[in-house]
Amino acid sequence: MNTEPIVIPINGDPSDFVADANRVNSSLSGVQNSTKKTSMSITDMRSAFQLAGDAARVVGEVWKNTAGEAVKYDEQVKNLSRSLGISAEETSKIIQVADDVRVSYDTLKIAMKEAQKDGITPNTEGLAKLSDQYLALQPGVERTKFLLDTFGKSGLEMGKLMEKGSEGIREMSDAIDDNLIVTEDAIKASDEYQKNLDDLTDAIQGQKIAIGNELIPVANTLLELYKKTNETIASGEQTYSRAALY
Repeated sequence: MNTEPIVIPINGDPSDFVADANRVNSSLSGVQNSTKKTSMSITDMRSAFQLAGDAARVVGEVWKNTAGEAVKYDEQVKNLSRSLGISAEETSKIIQVADDVRVSYDTLKIAMKEAQKDGITPNTEGLAKLSDQYLALQPGVERTKFLLDTFGKSGLEMGKLMEKGSEGIREMSDAIDDNLIVTEDAIKASDEYQKNLDDLTDAIQGQKIAIGNELIPVANTLLELYKKTNETIASGEQTYSRAALY
């Protein structure tokens, strides 16, 4: 089938049209290049955010396994120190000496309170002297009775420490890493951290409650509107159904 050629009229010099077309192509190329650069920037930005998120998770784990553990340990030392009426440093030594023979913190706490009732000095030296008394007894009934009389129901567990003798207990005490000896200043710093954390938590909770109380009336309005809309639709459907019967 023959068709007439399509003629597009151009006003002006054709060379001007070519020049304009070249300028358009040049502009488009620039836009394309800019787009590519922008895409790369967005990709780089996404990677940066991902790296930041990974770093935050790592920091969180580091905090949990370092400062978090320190706060937990400081709290144990503080509570036992208050309970026994001795310094944080001496309390730390008792905890670590007991830990060396796998006597738990809870067992130690009960045992030392029982021993204190009998006038036993609650420190490593007091434990060292008790150990010599224990070893001077005959194995079996006598030692078992000594443990239960001295440390109460936790006495059998404390037997693992009493078997070390005074010299053994003193050596364990002297070998404790300085980093495990909690000072009064460390206790104060830990308490201050927990107070600041509690204040921050309270402030955040307060903001949540304040915002929630502002949103409740809005939510009630929306629910009422939704309820009325459903009632209107249901009423219309019933009217339509009755009309269809006639």
